[in-house]
Amino acid sequence: NFQVFAAMKKIASDMNYSFLRGTYQAAASAATAAKTRVIITGVTTNAVAAGGAALGTTHVDAVIKAMVDSGAPRNNIVAVCNSFQAQKLGALYEHVPMSRTEGGSAITRIMTQFCTFDLLYDPCMPTGTILFAEYSVIRIVVCPVTGKYILVELKPTDGASIAKQIYLQTGIDYGPEYRDWETDR
Repeated sequence: NFQVFAAMKKIASDMNYSFLRGTYQAAASAATAAKTRVIITGVTTNAVAAGGAALGTTHVDAVIKAMVDSGAPRNNIVAVCNSFQAQKLGALYEHVPMSRTEGGSAITRIMTQFCTFDLLYDPCMPTGTILFAEYSVIRIVVCPVTGKYILVELKPTDGASIAKQIYLQTGIDYGPEYRDWETDR
């Protein structure tokens, strides 16, 4: 039904935000809600700081070089960024065709000396961060509750705006840290 579908879309959006920017919290008791670890804060040792400088190819090269030097696999690297950083990366690597009738560029894949990576726009990314993630190891983890992954049940009360309640427990497994990198400006 429409209300359940709309609620599921909102849950997906909230999960995306939480997996990127949420705040970890262990459930110390039944009164404290558990919050998942997030991929951006999970990258602690593999960060390249730009020191407030404008994004340049030297920052991208430093991240890729650090990945290569640490032995990180580079099978499915994705640079996750917001619209501002996506435009900056696109401008760094664009090659505008010579034409009198066409112009512009839409960069979705960047090739470097050591790997090729895709650009992924995500509105939940912080403005000053680009996450270089190995997508082949990232998984959403769902904890079954009473044998089901997503519970959709009728609400016990009348007069509710939605006649059903939805419950699920999820987290993100982003794999070993050496596979994920970020650059901050």
